[in-house]
Amino acid sequence: EAIRELHKRHPEVGSTLGLSNISFGLDANARRYLNSVFLHHCLQAGLTTVIINVKHIIPLAKMSDEDKNICEELLFSPDDDSLFKFIEHFSDVTIDEEGDDEAYLAMSNEEKIAKLLLDGDKERMIPLVEEARHEINPDIIVNEILIDAMKVVGELFGSGQMQLPFVLQSAETMKTTVDYLNPYLTKQEKDTDTTLVIGTVKGDVHDVGKNLVDIILSNNGYKVVNVGIKTDLQEYLDVVERQSIQAIGMSGLLVKSTAVMKDNLEAMAEMGMTIPVLLGGAALTRSFVDDFCRPIYKGPIFYCRDAFDGVIAMSRIEKYNEDPSTELDTRMAGDMMEREKKVKKKVVIPPFSEIKLPEPQPVPTPPFWGRRVLQKEDLDLDMVFNWVNQRTVIKFHWGYKSKGMTKEEYQKLLDKTVYPAYERLKKEFVDKGLFEPTIIYGYYPVRSNDQELYVFDESEGWNVDANANREPLTDVIGRAVGTFSFPRQGRKPHRALSDFFHHDRHDILPITCVSAGSKFAAYEKELYDAGKYLEYNMVHGLSVELAEALAEVAHKQIRLDLGIAEKEGHTLRDVRMNRYHGARYSFGYPACPDLEQSRLIFDLLKPEEFGIELSETFQIHPEQSTTALVVHHSKATYYAV
Repeated sequence: EAIRELHKRHPEVGSTLGLSNISFGLDANARRYLNSVFLHHCLQAGLTTVIINVKHIIPLAKMSDEDKNICEELLFSPDDDSLFKFIEHFSDVTIDEEGDDEAYLAMSNEEKIAKLLLDGDKERMIPLVEEARHEINPDIIVNEILIDAMKVVGELFGSGQMQLPFVLQSAETMKTTVDYLNPYLTKQEKDTDTTLVIGTVKGDVHDVGKNLVDIILSNNGYKVVNVGIKTDLQEYLDVVERQSIQAIGMSGLLVKSTAVMKDNLEAMAEMGMTIPVLLGGAALTRSFVDDFCRPIYKGPIFYCRDAFDGVIAMSRIEKYNEDPSTELDTRMAGDMMEREKKVKKKVVIPPFSEIKLPEPQPVPTPPFWGRRVLQKEDLDLDMVFNWVNQRTVIKFHWGYKSKGMTKEEYQKLLDKTVYPAYERLKKEFVDKGLFEPTIIYGYYPVRSNDQELYVFDESEGWNVDANANREPLTDVIGRAVGTFSFPRQGRKPHRALSDFFHHDRHDILPITCVSAGSKFAAYEKELYDAGKYLEYNMVHGLSVELAEALAEVAHKQIRLDLGIAEKEGHTLRDVRMNRYHGARYSFGYPACPDLEQSRLIFDLLKPEEFGIELSETFQIHPEQSTTALVVHHSKATYYAV
């Protein structure tokens, strides 16, 4: 009626409508019926334009009288039962998608190939290209149609309109199609292929980001030599010497890795090298590249925030190599953003004697001192899976996010695709023996002294609190077997982790080291080499979170051992990932950022006996592993320094 009245008063004015809001919150298929009936009545009232997806409109002629009547009742004369009647009527309705098929069939073969690549539809792609190769040169299918379609995938991903799982499906479809057409492709090598040698830098065991770059670049027509993880500079240089390489790609996840990149660039500069370098990784920032990398290396440096930045960089390098008279532009999207000017405030930390410390709390007595080991035969694997943070797996690792979807559409994706994949992988990890968990945890006497926490041999533990060592620190400090050192906050309350432990008597420090096992790495490589990119990413994401689940299990066992699980269920099956007594910290966290101090945990727990190793940059291998300190003080929280 508002539309009708508008045009009655202002016949010279047009009107428009965002149609779908009328049905927000209802089932996706039911919405189409309600939207279509509402649109019909709006047009009758004089509506001149509408914002719709025309594929989601159902002609009234295709609806039954009952369909229309129930929609009109809800729109125009609803009572208390109308909404429930509508929901029930359309609860099992399905939509005939023949219109989509008709649109697809009307396309040319070139358009069909591009569409199936965007859809990641391997099953329909192979029969299509088998037919199409007889009328379209296979070289054109690969080098023009598929490559152009992958560029569209990159644009959609970059703009947030396509999520990672669907990018990987498109990449799988690309690889499968190219492999199928390979016997029919012209066997003429180019004089030079634009080739990148890429690896995760020395000491870094994380390879998913680097492999994603490999996948995307390979599917955009570039050659990639993937030298793997923990790559020493000489390994890059050996490949450059043996092959025609146009660029070096260095990847790394953590802050330590960015320092390795800088060291590599310094060494390359001393050798007089100027080969283009692509730098990328989660810890890398524009400011680090500008301030510490570009000043020391004369060659071009590209700061790549994601795999598709790598495509842009390689395309510029290729054009420059074809015509060196043109300037090689190294400015990427990350370089265009205005740098935030950080004003360094003078940090004044008062003397230790003036800092208010947390109130001392009773020190628990553990059931044993030293380390204890739990392995596969000691653990209920189903219980461990209960501790996996599904949300982190699905949204962070797998990349299934709700952006651009209605609540109903996202729930449908979860129910039909994501949750079944999660359950299938759980079963596969167990049935194939991939999941070989190890939990090593232990209890050690400690004393605090300002920012230091002195660790003592397990022989200094006690069986009843009265026997705990209470000698002056000066008398016992020489017996310490190691020391942790923690930074102090630059603002109030000027906290350091050591503040949560006693100074005047022995306290207790639980430490842990856990691993989901070494078999995942080999299985992931098998999937990756077979071009099963989506499965590879899903296996990796879930396996990494299994390590976090094991860390949660170990922490729960520690709370049970120390009698500080008073607000929780008293079995390992009672999952509690927050609001518990105390806190768990891993090196790399803001409160304890120095990865190098993981060495002391390794010295105490000796996880090397179980195949868990620490790299030269203090990262743990297998990647599906983690260590932690546990603070039993009830006021221990996470904070930034």
